[in-house]
Amino acid sequence: MQPMPIIIARNAPWPHLSILLQSLVLASLGGWGVATQEGPELILLWTLLVVFGAVAVVFLVRLLDGRPRIVIDADGVFDRHLGVGTIPWSEIHEATLFAVEGKPFIGLGVIHAHRWVARMPWYKRWSAALGVRWGYRPMNLYLANATVDPNTAYRVVQRWLDRKRERRSTDSLRGEETG
Repeated sequence: MQPMPIIIARNAPWPHLSILLQSLVLASLGGWGVATQEGPELILLWTLLVVFGAVAVVFLVRLLDGRPRIVIDADGVFDRHLGVGTIPWSEIHEATLFAVEGKPFIGLGVIHAHRWVARMPWYKRWSAALGVRWGYRPMNLYLANATVDPNTAYRVVQRWLDRKRERRSTDSLRGEETG
């Protein structure tokens, strides 16, 4: 039997690096202006310094974050973006690959979706409810800016689901033989 594939994807560095550099430039302009200017424009310059300095810190942390963002393995599917932990294969019954404005997603058909949605932070629950209204699943793996090819990730999820189905059919056949 062929070994089952495992995917461990992290955040792609380039989008974070781009925003980090842009934020540093704007924060630096604000800092330079605060140091050299006087008058009412200081409010705008301080705002530039504080806001884009904070954005730079956030994206520096994201750039240096080495934790996996998406893991697909024998335990199930984990997406740090969802914030619900690992969804075991016993809860997943199907998957679909789709894109919204060019951003790839894998929609997971989850048996007890309401339980998983309840684990999400409030703003992600709101987003999931809005997505369901638009015809999407409540549990979606966001693959944009991850270090994995969306088609590869989808094929791996399908292989794990096929394996789960094969085991169920084998188990049911064994049950018929013994019963």
